Amino acid sequence: MATIFLQVIYLSKIFNRFQDAKGNLNKSIGNNIRAPHLKSPLSKQVTHALEQSLHKGIPRVKTRYFISIYEEEEFKNDVLLRFAKLDFNLLQMLHKQELSEVSRWWKDLDFVTTLPYARDRAVECYFWTVEVYAEPQYSQARVMLARTIAIISLLDDTFDAYVTVKELEVYTDAIQRWDISQIDRLSEYMKINYKALLDLYNDYETELSKDGRSDVVQYAKERMKETVRNYFVEAKWLIDGYMPPFSEYLSLH
Repeated sequence: MATIFLQVIYLSKIFNRFQDAKGNLNKSIGNNIRAPHLKSPLSKQVTHALEQSLHKGIPRVKTRYFISIYEEEEFKNDVLLRFAKLDFNLLQMLHKQELSEVSRWWKDLDFVTTLPYARDRAVECYFWTVEVYAEPQYSQARVMLARTIAIISLLDDTFDAYVTVKELEVYTDAIQRWDISQIDRLSEYMKINYKALLDLYNDYETELSKDGRSDVVQYAKERMKETVRNYFVEAKWLIDGYMPPFSEYLSLH
């Protein structure tokens, strides 16, 4: 909410400075396209907007920037500024706790040792979730989505590793069946990520059952199965040296 307030203030002040006394666009702007006389913080805002469009930024990342800019405003609202800083710091503390939880989960899986081909992307995956769910009430969603993305990244790395089509076919079928008894069909390294995948969704069911929402996990499983089927098709393309038309590739996504 604080971010919205600040953005509205910035935008209104920027446009007001480009208007004449009657509210029309000041024609003199055309003679001063580089705006050499813009005062700070307006000059910083213009420069920043030219480097990155306002609508393309990540709200929670841009909040810190907006706060620092607003501090330089001559007629700033001190109460609003204080509220914005408090809001930012409290949510940042929550994000740090969540990132610690995700990182600890990833570290306990010890893929660095057991699956050296897997990329260590836990922090990156969590950052994606902050862009999707920034507000404090979505803490559970952020942690769960970060774990899911990390596992998807692991599966992607597995399908990109040097394996045979037969191995991938068995692995894909095992995930479609989604049963721990299928683990004996897999090679040793595939057993590791297969168990990690099933354990993760079992944890989701346990956690969401507390709120009576465990039924949504089945839908998540089906989407994961679909993702794996698509990875298998792409892996066969790569192994066979097949270059699909764009429309065919797009049909998988």
